[in-house]
Amino acid sequence: MLWSDVSIGTAASWELSALVITASYGLGCFAAGYYLVLWRRGADIRSRGSGSAGATNVSRALGPAGFALTFALDMGKGALASWLAIHFHLGPVAQLASMLAVISGHIWPAQLRFRGGKGIATLAGSVLVADYRIFLLVPVLFLIPFALLRRFTLSGLAALAATPLVLALWLTSASRALGFLILLLPIFWAHRENIREDLASMQVGMRRDSSGGHSARKE
Repeated sequence: MLWSDVSIGTAASWELSALVITASYGLGCFAAGYYLVLWRRGADIRSRGSGSAGATNVSRALGPAGFALTFALDMGKGALASWLAIHFHLGPVAQLASMLAVISGHIWPAQLRFRGGKGIATLAGSVLVADYRIFLLVPVLFLIPFALLRRFTLSGLAALAATPLVLALWLTSASRALGFLILLLPIFWAHRENIREDLASMQVGMRRDSSGGHSARKE
C-alpha cells in the first residue's frame, strides 16, 4: 500500500526508483484519446471541443464507446504505474512520485508539446491500486456537492478537494492526506478553466434568479 510509514521489504535503490518514475511519466504520455481519434478520424482531438485529449472530449468525436475505451486506457496506465512502484518496493516518497509522474505525463505529454488530458482517469487508476478505500471514498463525497450544485465537473473537483481532510480524520493518516493533496495539484491546474467557467455560469444563474425574484415582487 502506498504512502505507508514502513515499506514492504527492502526499499529499492535510487537508480531503480528513478527508472520506475521515468517509466511512469512515459506511461502517462501515452495519450490514448489523441491516438484513437487520430486513427479513426484522422484529426487532432485537441483542436475540437475543450481542447483536451481526455475521455470526455474524445466522446464528442467517437461517442460513448470512445469515451469508455479512452477512460479505461487512461485509468489503466495510472494503475500500472502504481503497480510498478509497489512491485519494485519503492519507498513511500518514490511511490508517490511515480503516481505524480504518470498523472503529469497524461496532462503534459512531451511528444504532444505538453498538451494532453486533465488527469482524472489516470488519478483514479493509480489510487485504485494504491488504496482502494480512497477510490471508493471519492464517489461518495461527490454526491453531496452534486446534490447542491448540479454541476458534474465542479462537484467532482469539490469531492477531490475534500478527500484529504476526510483521509486525515477517517484514516488518521497525515501521510496519505498529504500525498493525495500533492496528486491533486496538477489535476486542479489542468481544470482551472473549467472552474472559472462553472463559477462564472453559477454567478450568472444567481443574478438571473435574483432578477426574477425582484420582477415577481414588483408584479
